[in-house]
Amino acid sequence: LESSLGREKLDFPQVAGRIRLARIGKRRKSPTHFGVLSRSVLERQRVRVRHYSREKDEFTERTLSPQRLIFYRNNWYLEAWCHSRDALRRFSVDALESVDFLDQPAKEISAADLDAAFGSSYGIYGGTATQVAKLRFSQAATRWVADEEWHPEQLGELDGNGRYVLVVPFADPTELTMDILRHGHHVEVLSPPELRLAVMAEIERMHERYAVNGL
Repeated sequence: LESSLGREKLDFPQVAGRIRLARIGKRRKSPTHFGVLSRSVLERQRVRVRHYSREKDEFTERTLSPQRLIFYRNNWYLEAWCHSRDALRRFSVDALESVDFLDQPAKEISAADLDAAFGSSYGIYGGTATQVAKLRFSQAATRWVADEEWHPEQLGELDGNGRYVLVVPFADPTELTMDILRHGHHVEVLSPPELRLAVMAEIERMHERYAVNGL
């Protein structure tokens, strides 16, 4: 704002009243251990954590070398080297039940390696992209989606009927599937077949849910 307005000092109370940052996505519970994690990230020290896996409904004890904290869709995530798994992992900070600061230096991972592990695929689930999704949007949705960035390496073009065709890399289909369903009948998965079938299966489960409830 200082650069845009050509002013060295702004009246921030006035700015706060006129410019708001809206939350994107649902916010989960406040990350209790954010202070300890931010300290470990900046001071380059290891931590011992008790992590809750929502997918498996189980807890695991892990020793981590924190690398970066990421704020994504209104929630905090930790990118870290997991000494228990001997691999890079990304953790939802609010899923850490306990965090203990250790007097051991963190294992250093280069920014390039972190980007390669987490940045090439779609969404927060990360991982090296192994597949490419091809989506076709209706003319009505095209007016919006054609100006959106779904992924830094996406490709997009209009087909002969004025519909937007979007190509994005992905590894884990979970978040991509949710974003596809968000557009309802305005989008169709053209490929790969596995993703198309996954979306169709979810639509069928939704139909069954509403049919069971007599709607």
